[in-house]
Amino acid sequence: MKKISSISIVSTLLMILFFLIPMSAKAQNMEYEQFQWSEYHYITPCAKQIANGENRPAICVSFYTQERDCDYIEIYRREGKSGNFKKIAKAKTYEAYYDTAIKVNKTYYYYAIPYWNATEEHGLLKGKKSQVIQSQVSLQRAALVDITTSGNKITLKLPAYDIEDNARMIPMNDAQYLTGFVIYRSGTWQNGYKKIATVPIEQKTYTDATAKKGNFYFYRIKSYYYDKSEKKYYYGELSESMQIQSGGKNYPKAEKAALNIQMVNSTAAKITWKTPKGFTWKEISIYSFDGKGTNKLVKKFTPKKGQTSYTLKGLKDVCQYTAEGLLQDPTSYRLTDGTSFSHNRWYRESVYNGLCPALGLNWQILSCTYDHDSYSAERTCKLTWNPLENIDGYRIYVRDSHSDDETAWKLIKTIKGSDHSAATITMRSTSEYSEEKVKLEAYRGKKTTDVQKSISIAPAAVTADQVKLAKKNGQIQIRWTDMSAQGVSMYRVYRCSYTSDSMPSFACPTKQVAYLVGETSENTIVDDQLTKKGSYTYVIIPVFKNGIAAAYDMKNGKSIKF
Repeated sequence: MKKISSISIVSTLLMILFFLIPMSAKAQNMEYEQFQWSEYHYITPCAKQIANGENRPAICVSFYTQERDCDYIEIYRREGKSGNFKKIAKAKTYEAYYDTAIKVNKTYYYYAIPYWNATEEHGLLKGKKSQVIQSQVSLQRAALVDITTSGNKITLKLPAYDIEDNARMIPMNDAQYLTGFVIYRSGTWQNGYKKIATVPIEQKTYTDATAKKGNFYFYRIKSYYYDKSEKKYYYGELSESMQIQSGGKNYPKAEKAALNIQMVNSTAAKITWKTPKGFTWKEISIYSFDGKGTNKLVKKFTPKKGQTSYTLKGLKDVCQYTAEGLLQDPTSYRLTDGTSFSHNRWYRESVYNGLCPALGLNWQILSCTYDHDSYSAERTCKLTWNPLENIDGYRIYVRDSHSDDETAWKLIKTIKGSDHSAATITMRSTSEYSEEKVKLEAYRGKKTTDVQKSISIAPAAVTADQVKLAKKNGQIQIRWTDMSAQGVSMYRVYRCSYTSDSMPSFACPTKQVAYLVGETSENTIVDDQLTKKGSYTYVIIPVFKNGIAAAYDMKNGKSIKF
């Protein structure tokens, strides 16, 4: 009998492993091929409030799947057209990830890789890489809302957060993080503009009291954002100019021009307007916006004398139609440098049409009652959104935010008619820190919105009031209002401190970690674990008799320098 050497045994084992590994890889590849990404991924510039309360520009990214959800996805990002992608987050599909670690005017590229636990045999499996999507945050061109004169004073109406006076506003995403506006003035139309003021974003108007009565003045503005972390200013483009004669006549207000657009039915829109005395409409244009970044000119025309309306037919289901008109004063004015010009002003009005996602979906907790006997909390919440036109109504769905099951949505409210932009709903939560996901769906007949956006609603914050900090003998004493009458039996006290590369802990500022100072049934505690000087923020979280801890609002955090 031939003796088998140890070398032969090792060789045989290596051969077996050689064949087994491809089999395992093949099994993985079967799962790999089964995973299908959706062709539609959501990415848009936005604003996000970070833990210290600062609003920062951000890029909102969501990846969608077609057939099944995975356990989680890894999101990768690259700055610019070249270079390496780096993993920046671990997230769920269908959930928005807000990337705040970005710079203004830089283009960023993103993709995602899915992972899921298939079986004990194969363990964690890696799926296909998604397509690469890109976006950037750049300050949009702001526009003056209105300009009026009284005596020698000229008042500029600055862009606002909300929609009023037929637009001429800055985009909502910009408005949430902008620092302010820079105002420029000139005596001529094309050049010679000099900075005359810098105003904060909250300021609604600016009055120029240095104008000389009888002179023509031209004004332009640009928005700016100051990045505290970079200590750098970013500016938007200069606006179009608005002009007026100090002490002269005022231009018609938007409501007097009354440019309007309304959907007649699913395929037609009616544009109406009024013509103030002494003015003419030079042109009116209609644009469509598909909600994915594409604007398209649908129609452009010059109104005839006495015409007051126009019906545009053959429209499709898109997110938005916008009518834009140029109103002109035919009188010719001559400046001191010999330049002649005519007054003109743009007016805009938009309508949301079709089965697109309801825009501006937001929420506000009206009340929250903790039921200590049933270990639950009942919350009443007000939803608001921008109404859509030409639909039969809305449906509101709710599900647990921790669930990945797309069939777990529960219909809780149906609203008939399109003339709605708010609804009050009631939800019951049964777990600590539990959030609910809410989805608003528009419908017309059997058709519903093609891409359904959802938001997460957090528990109402129950925080300790009148938090006081005091330094004494190398320690910090923390006191707060007793909450035992509200069913609170214990408090968890955390200290936010120390820079860390890890993700911030719940309510802590960026790159800070929460350390448990202690748990107490009293309304006071002493932190005697401090070893170095610095600024510390303390968080007091009430815990109810049933063991459920309340949600926390960072606005009630208390800081002290040690």
